[in-house]
Amino acid sequence: FILLIAAAWTARRGELRALVAATAVGVVVAVVCLIEYVAPGSISKSAFAWVGFWKEFGARLAGTVPSPNALSTQLIVPTMVLLAALLLARDLRLRLLAALSLVPLGVAQYLTFSRAPFLAMYVFVVVVAWRFRRAAGVVVIVVGLVVGALVLPAYLQLRTTTVSPGTDAQPGSILVASDELRFRAWATAIRMWEQEPIAGQGYLSYKALGETFGDPLLGSPHNEWLRLFAEGGVIVGLVGLAWIAITWIDLARVKGWLGTGILTGFAGYVIAATFNNPLLFIRVSAVAFPIFGVGLGLAALARKAPEPLPEVSPDGPGTPAQAAESAQAPTLH
Repeated sequence: FILLIAAAWTARRGELRALVAATAVGVVVAVVCLIEYVAPGSISKSAFAWVGFWKEFGARLAGTVPSPNALSTQLIVPTMVLLAALLLARDLRLRLLAALSLVPLGVAQYLTFSRAPFLAMYVFVVVVAWRFRRAAGVVVIVVGLVVGALVLPAYLQLRTTTVSPGTDAQPGSILVASDELRFRAWATAIRMWEQEPIAGQGYLSYKALGETFGDPLLGSPHNEWLRLFAEGGVIVGLVGLAWIAITWIDLARVKGWLGTGILTGFAGYVIAATFNNPLLFIRVSAVAFPIFGVGLGLAALARKAPEPLPEVSPDGPGTPAQAAESAQAPTLH
């Protein structure tokens, strides 16, 4: 949250460097992890081994964080920002840069075999359609649910044959073997909260108490929002849910391609955090939260603008009025 507040503070006048830096780091992460994936030991046994945690996950991609799902979450926000730039930005140079950057990001996301990027893509299409016309957004929601129900089982079967043959998913299922453990962890977190509903069991207590409440295998509840209730109690849990809602509403104020990218990146992060524990990995937060902070800073500018504003000038924001314009049509210089 220090990263988020610092990025929001710098973006209050339209400054985007925190976002550019975090997005660039995401691209570098994808490239480094793919190099290690293709040529094992080329990074993990070099002078740059410190950039990652080199655990073995078979065919699933990891590297900078010791979990394929966490790696996917680390990349999901930069992926959505660059996807929005590619499809919605007017500057052809920016679109070309986004296209090149999305190549390693897209390959890396696919090789994590995580479902969160696909759900984030769905949200992306819904948001774009909704901003164009609400009826179109409703149609996309319905069509996306149908297509997802048809395509996801086939993708999970591919994951089964590639990652863990015969043990991961049954034909036609949208669940994998690890989901049973995940559901047990959720139930354990709920039981922890039920015993101490007001104050919770204590910060990071799941690792110590999980077995007592029914989870002998996992050291975390695989749901950051349930963790807040289990470990912090009802007040902390409600504050967490309120943060999600308020941040979504605020980010929705930022128009243009950048607003769409940050908003859908935030949605992707929230979805990923519902099934995993990205807050355990500071390297995930170091990429995601500066981008959220820039979005909140631009949203503050958008709130100050009483009327639709003209396009930002090629010279970029200088005066407060010009800075406010950048909240409506941010550009990268």
